Amino acid sequence: PLSHVQLAARRQWPQSALRGDASRCRFLAAAVDSQPSEPREVSRPSILWSPGSSADETQTDRLAGKIGLLCRDSEGNCVIGSRGELTTARAIRALAKASELGKSAIVFRARWHADSEEERALRFYATMPYTFSVFKQNWKLLVGKARVLQVTPHTGVHNLATAIAMEERKNGGVALKLNHKNDTVLAVAAKALATLPHLALNEERGQGLGCVLRWPRLGDHDAAKFVYAHVFGNASNDQPREEARTEVENASGLQD
Repeated sequence: PLSHVQLAARRQWPQSALRGDASRCRFLAAAVDSQPSEPREVSRPSILWSPGSSADETQTDRLAGKIGLLCRDSEGNCVIGSRGELTTARAIRALAKASELGKSAIVFRARWHADSEEERALRFYATMPYTFSVFKQNWKLLVGKARVLQVTPHTGVHNLATAIAMEERKNGGVALKLNHKNDTVLAVAAKALATLPHLALNEERGQGLGCVLRWPRLGDHDAAKFVYAHVFGNASNDQPREEARTEVENASGLQD
């Protein structure tokens, strides 16, 4: 039987997400001491580390469940950390799964983080401000204007970040088409998102850009091949510059 702590955690996660592999959605917010009937509360984790090469892919599902719960607890951002290509790719997959399983849009911002003078890592700051229906209503305004850029293993991080910044400036948003099975593709996208604040023509605007991941037909192994990253920002009075189109067209390795 489940303890009352586990039951409380499960009640915070949609029933649709609990069907199938229950381990995806179970996150214990208490540690059990010598008295099993009296759980001891532990502090909210300041950072969730994405699983590395020593863990199997099921740990990505567990991370998705933890992200969903922390984004719902109204105690601030859920912060996910990654180092290296595999852990970064798993962080992106976990964020996408957390959104789809939770049926609410998780908005996140990626940032570079200096762990030491020689090593840089990534941090993803995630929140769950509204449902997918609200997100879809807002994104509908961009349909027909926002381009879909396909990211490949050969796409340059700087080129991609420049294209995202220019497209968002012109049209208010842009989508990235990502093969979820390709760790390099997901890592390139994550690094480009973290680089945005440094490449945007307006740094404040760049800081405000957020991303929502959609994973259509998640659960269908054959059909759910692509994850779509929707990048958008707050309304701005800045007017797009004429040279923006030229910079986007010159960004190599990008296709509609």
